[in-house]
Amino acid sequence: MAIPTDVLLFGLGGVGGFYAVILTQAPNTRVTVCARSNYQRVNEHGMDFRSDALGSHDGLGFHRVVRSPEDIGDTTFTYVVCTNKAIATSLSSLLPLSPRTHHASTVVLIHNGVGNEEEFRARFPKNTILSGVTWVNASQPEPGVVVHKGEESMQFGCHWNPSINRDVRQTAMDRFVGLLTTGGSYVEIVPSTDVWRWKKTIW
Repeated sequence: MAIPTDVLLFGLGGVGGFYAVILTQAPNTRVTVCARSNYQRVNEHGMDFRSDALGSHDGLGFHRVVRSPEDIGDTTFTYVVCTNKAIATSLSSLLPLSPRTHHASTVVLIHNGVGNEEEFRARFPKNTILSGVTWVNASQPEPGVVVHKGEESMQFGCHWNPSINRDVRQTAMDRFVGLLTTGGSYVEIVPSTDVWRWKKTIW
């Protein structure tokens, strides 16, 4: 039996909830979500998802639902996905996970802002960092209910790090993009996401 791909997702709001659903559609993938204000609702009843493009799901469950990294234990994740709105919050919330983040874990950033990658590279110098700029209308009108309207697309790239072999970075990116596209996301691979991040700031 193939080893499952373990994914940890921080920030289960509208955008985070959307991509959590996308990732759960990939075969042999276990998604652990770190929730805050909606923890009790999602932990006890799952998450409701409404999408004209991807359909609707009631009580969608995840592999695990936790409040914070301290609740995770010794699990090693293939991908650590950050969909938090605030960069400082994202980084500080990841600090308790640092001692347990294996060098093979890939950090994925899916949030707004320019230059976010450097802060994470400083914290995780041995980890591949992937950067995604998403164009999606997803909201959480009430705890544990995510509504997606219209279409979705993403520009996705690998943040340059000379200490990590290029083939290793490429493999990590190709594998994660495969998870996204399997779940129904439209992903455009680009050499750099910097231009797209600037475009997103004025969108």
